[in-house]
Amino acid sequence: MKKLLFSICFIAGTFAVHAQTTDPAGPTPNTAQENPNAPKFSFKNGNTHDFGTIKESAEGADYTFEFTNTGKEPLIIQAATPSCSCTAPSFSKEPVLPGKKGMVKVHYNSQGHPGPFVKSIWLSSNATGNRRYELIIKGTVTAATPAATSEPAKQ
Repeated sequence: MKKLLFSICFIAGTFAVHAQTTDPAGPTPNTAQENPNAPKFSFKNGNTHDFGTIKESAEGADYTFEFTNTGKEPLIIQAATPSCSCTAPSFSKEPVLPGKKGMVKVHYNSQGHPGPFVKSIWLSSNATGNRRYELIIKGTVTAATPAATSEPAKQ
C-alpha cells in the first residue's frame, strides 16, 4: 500500500513539475502591437550616475538625469519611486513633447549612511517598451569625522 501511495505521489509530482516549465519556443506573442510612435527616453549620460566618494553630511548629494523624448508622442512620467527613503526624486511634471528635454533630479541623503551604496529610482511612464525605467545612483560615503570637543585637554 505504501509503494502504491508513493508511486501515485511521484507521478503527480512529476506532472506538477512538468506543468511549471516554460515553452521552449518562448512566450506567446502579445496580440497587441507596440505603438511605433510611443515616447522614448534617451538619457544624456545614461541611466547610471556614480558620485564617486562623497562625505557624510546633512546636505547629501544631488544629481540631475537629463533626457530627451526621442519618440513621436508626449512622454509623461507618472511616478518616480526610490528603492529606499534615503533617496528623494523629483521629475518633470508636464508632458515632455517629442524632441524636447526633461529631467529627473535625485537627492541622496548621506547622513548616517557611511560605506558603499547603490540605489534605484523606478520611473513609471507611458514610454515604449518596459513601462518602468530604472535609474541608478551609486558611490561611497566616507564617515564624518567626530566634532572636536570644547573641553580643554587634561594635563
